[in-house]
Amino acid sequence: MALSSDQRDYAQALLLKVHWYAALPEAAQRLLLAAAEWRALPGGDVLFYEGETADAAYLVLSGSLAAYRAGSEGPERIGLMVLGES
Repeated sequence: MALSSDQRDYAQALLLKVHWYAALPEAAQRLLLAAAEWRALPGGDVLFYEGETADAAYLVLSGSLAAYRAGSEGPERIGLMVLGES
């Protein structure tokens, strides 16, 4: 999903709050932002499953994401990521 210039500016501002991103040289920041894949995840959809190998970093631009792990009595919520968290 492509972002408008306003959305891209908003994403850049949020990313600058992420320590590892803010520490990068500006040229690297621009490259990462340009290469980013933008996703909309409808409520209840799964981004990835526990145990899968990480192949990306994710930043919440709006809404929230809950993290679950398999528990003895079913899924157990272990965290909640909100706007601006990665």
